[in-house]
Amino acid sequence: MTMSFGRSLYNGWTSVMSHWIALSDPQRAFAYTRQREVLLSYKAASKKGPNRAWRGDNRSADEVLLRDWKDVTARARELVQSSSHIAGALEKICSNVIYTGIVPQAQLKKSNGVFDKVRNDAVESRFSKWARSKKVRWFEKVKLVLRHLWQDGEILVHWFIDPTMLEEGLVPLRVELLEADHFDASVHGQLRNGNYARRGIEFDATGDPVAYHLFTEHPGNCGAMLLAETRRIPADNIIHIFEPKRASQTRGISWLYAVIMRMRDLDEYEESERIAARLTSAFAFFL
Repeated sequence: MTMSFGRSLYNGWTSVMSHWIALSDPQRAFAYTRQREVLLSYKAASKKGPNRAWRGDNRSADEVLLRDWKDVTARARELVQSSSHIAGALEKICSNVIYTGIVPQAQLKKSNGVFDKVRNDAVESRFSKWARSKKVRWFEKVKLVLRHLWQDGEILVHWFIDPTMLEEGLVPLRVELLEADHFDASVHGQLRNGNYARRGIEFDATGDPVAYHLFTEHPGNCGAMLLAETRRIPADNIIHIFEPKRASQTRGISWLYAVIMRMRDLDEYEESERIAARLTSAFAFFL
């Protein structure tokens, strides 16, 4: 209420003064009004009142993630496992978005520009056979990719040639999903080959990713870190799926980051209410 009154008083004074100045110099009145508006816009940086302790963070997105990624990801995963609200919402989102799966539609044409139905049907049949094979399980992985984006904010798709699939009459293309934990974050900074790295991603002088440094085993497996090695996989064989929010961001962050603390508080509140209701019921029965 006080802030609204102050804003109205400020606007009223500006209007009166601009009209008075405009009687002799309209251009000066316009400049005066514009300067007052600029001054008002900078109030966002004010260090007075209840926001005097509010301090922002102007570090790059990568520097912020370097400090917070581990905790944010761990908390997001815990919510997905234990919160009925998050687990239910995530299941509905993935099911509605993916539904029966993303299926390509072949559009090969004949020399006269007409669609070649025979070849298109053959391509789609081969894809269906490949996607549903036990070695690929394409539709399960597509849904899993979306789930990881919500949960972890990123996921790695590693594709490679598997000649053994030819024996089954399949296209010899294997697709492997790797969680973001596979990144070797120790590979960071200037490298001997002249490139530089950001938490496991190697970039060339132009800023394009050229390779990914990944653990051979998931670091979270019991005892895996004792045997795990880091391998350098060319960027041509890796698809790093994530949605950057800033230009200085090279790694993803959980899409749940803005609601993690609120959902945690909500779950604890509901649990407290259930316990209180049970105690009240038991006390009433005792009386």
